[in-house]
Amino acid sequence: MAKEIAIKRDDLSPIAKQLLEEIKSNKEKLNELLNKNERKFNVTRDFYYNPSNPNSSVELENANLKTLIEVAAFINEKKKNYDDAAELFELKQYPEWIWMGFTWNQWIEDIKIHISQIDSQKQISDLQKRLRQLTNVLPEEVKIVLALNGIEISSLEDEAQIPF
Repeated sequence: MAKEIAIKRDDLSPIAKQLLEEIKSNKEKLNELLNKNERKFNVTRDFYYNPSNPNSSVELENANLKTLIEVAAFINEKKKNYDDAAELFELKQYPEWIWMGFTWNQWIEDIKIHISQIDSQKQISDLQKRLRQLTNVLPEEVKIVLALNGIEISSLEDEAQIPF
């Protein structure tokens, strides 16, 4: 049975300590972004400009920024026209505007989430690249301790904990 090697951060060189701290910091940022991207959505993933025409759909999940802005503009215009029509008839109270079963607020909130995810993807990609770079230049002393503890260096880019 392999014996786990106990080593303290104080035993490491200054460069090794700095690399491990940067790996830890980048992993925390990466996990924060990944968790942020797991937010729940209010609306359906498909948006239809014309609900009776299946060819008028947009998959919000895969939409680019331009398309998301276009969908938001469409929703804004529809809601504005609805509210203007109610005002034209001098209605003080009238049903809330709904598109495909969801309110304006629900659509806009979900579009904001999608836009946030688009922004996050670049950051996630950059952090993953940086983690690969950092793990590739770890000093031999750190690689040896990780190997003796059964931790693959590539796992440092994922969820593995640094044992020292």
